[in-house]
Amino acid sequence: MGVITNWREKYLPPNWAPTAKAGGFHAVSTKIVDGASTFHPDEAARVFAKADAAGLRRHGWGWHNLRDDGEAMLEAQRASQEAKRYGVDAYWVNAE
Repeated sequence: MGVITNWREKYLPPNWAPTAKAGGFHAVSTKIVDGASTFHPDEAARVFAKADAAGLRRHGWGWHNLRDDGEAMLEAQRASQEAKRYGVDAYWVNAE
């Protein structure tokens, strides 16, 4: 079992979802948050629709600065909102 992590939809090859499922992957994790901002919501929706059709679970991830408590709180709130919006099973933090 594995997770395909993707940054932008345009970097996924055609038919990636059924190929991933056939290859033993169980989920796709696509970027849904950039700091305290939503990241390309139309792309995420398309990626998750293809994942759903192939029977892959939804994971999301986001890049976060976390420079101070206030910024970390705003970023966490955005991550929570987007994770709920997309119904992800897991959310991965890329903290820098």
